[in-house]
Amino acid sequence: MLELLVGLALLGAARGLPSSNLPGGRILGGNSTDISQHPYQLALLSHNDFFCGGVLISDTWGITAAHCFDFGIPFNLRVRGGSTYKSSGGEVIDIDEVLRHPEYNAQIVNYDAALIRLARSFTVENAKPIRVPELNHPIHNHEMATVTGWGATKQGGDSIEVLQQVRVPVVSMQNCRSVYGSEHITNVMFCAGYLGQGGRDACNEDAGGPLVIGDILAGLVSWGKGCGERDYPSVYTRVPSISNWILEVLERSRDI
Repeated sequence: MLELLVGLALLGAARGLPSSNLPGGRILGGNSTDISQHPYQLALLSHNDFFCGGVLISDTWGITAAHCFDFGIPFNLRVRGGSTYKSSGGEVIDIDEVLRHPEYNAQIVNYDAALIRLARSFTVENAKPIRVPELNHPIHNHEMATVTGWGATKQGGDSIEVLQQVRVPVVSMQNCRSVYGSEHITNVMFCAGYLGQGGRDACNEDAGGPLVIGDILAGLVSWGKGCGERDYPSVYTRVPSISNWILEVLERSRDI
């Protein structure tokens, strides 16, 4: 059954596809890493509790998954940046505004992206934005990508304190649609993972976290089936398909 990759610490339960609930964003089969290698990684906090991943894309804007806010925008919403640890270090900044993509559809999890405006810029060294690709920048089949986050390292486990990373290949749209059904995989989505192998994946509590190819933000952790299942890769929001919206918002705020 399809399930949303949601931050369970905030939501308690996931809201999913047509009839489904999905795990979200834990890094399975990866290894510990340091924030200096991924200075764009953010941790979204509600009352100091981690609930979703995020990505710094300018001095005062970040991006995450829209479905992180399906149950409303929590009070005391803040973001931690510049830290390898989800619960300490770096710098914590208030989030002043959340803008979900205007075409976001919670029923099919399409356009699963939300921009978050920070109250101010980070001053710590290891908080730096990643480059947003141009509209329709190509994502090639079998291209290797890096996914990072603080989710559990095994299915059913809790999120962990130290930032994790895992390398996964991009899956062709044909194979992605074959697995999940063409009605569930739109052109604003793509799959990445090890078909027929599994074991390395994104899963719970890191929805909205980054999938990076080279030096660009190619995807956001969105949804999938299980964690690291051999025939079910994770599904990501295709950032190049929404980059015009991202850049328009940033331009309107004079923050590019």
